[in-house]
Amino acid sequence: MFLHYSHSVIGLCTSWLMLFLFITDHGLGQVDGNPSSLQRLVNGTWGQSLKLSLHLPWADPLVVTWDFRNSSAGKRLQVCSKARHNPVDCNNEFGQRIRINLTDYSLEIQTLKKSDQGLYEVNARSEQDVYEEKMELRVYERVSRPKIQLMTNVFSGGICNVTLSCSVESGSDLVYSWWRGGEVVQSGGPHSMTDNGRELSVSSNLHVTSRVYNCRVRNPVSEETESMDLTGPCHLTSIGKDKVNGNLHSVHILVIRALIFMVVVILIIAGVCVWKRRTVKEN
Repeated sequence: MFLHYSHSVIGLCTSWLMLFLFITDHGLGQVDGNPSSLQRLVNGTWGQSLKLSLHLPWADPLVVTWDFRNSSAGKRLQVCSKARHNPVDCNNEFGQRIRINLTDYSLEIQTLKKSDQGLYEVNARSEQDVYEEKMELRVYERVSRPKIQLMTNVFSGGICNVTLSCSVESGSDLVYSWWRGGEVVQSGGPHSMTDNGRELSVSSNLHVTSRVYNCRVRNPVSEETESMDLTGPCHLTSIGKDKVNGNLHSVHILVIRALIFMVVVILIIAGVCVWKRRTVKEN
């Protein structure tokens, strides 16, 4: 009976504790209006426009405030604010590049700069609730068209050894990759990569069917590709033709020799037949 009573007390206490935690968490969520502490990562392109959108739970908030914390300086700065029945007030440090869209209270930034990169925080209030959201903006420079240079080219014993270098004039946070025949090239076997994937060394023979290599350069906002065909640098076309012509020449010689041999045999057989006939007639 004592054990049964103890279990009942423990179960009752556990139930009250879970209910307390639920009520407490629910209450905190209502107080700050943001129980999940939303934070998003947004990628922007240098020199282009960007819209930091949000979805307010109400149509006409009392006040909406956008704050900004620069990635390098770390200084918090109020960007723009909009109070009900008042005009939009934006910081002069951004000039005319930044504004609040009064349709959905999103923040619009024109002609993005690298200095615009950082943490943006929006705080909106209604009569009874609060909405908060954080967005981390990263600004990238678009990737320019890559250029592939032939660094080394050595042909020996039917094997062509080349080193290709891929480079771009502009772009930030770049990732390099090489492709051949729709498949990514990995280090190993006939391929090796250095300089974070910028340089590719290839050992190719005459039996390789796919000789076009693509250098792909990308970052979170853009991607560009350039190609190089190793047929020319490795003289694969001329070598292949010479090999075919040589084989055809050998075949022609063999055919001619076989024909000559057959003609000689036929002449010998014909001569023998004529000689036998004459011998029979004389006898």
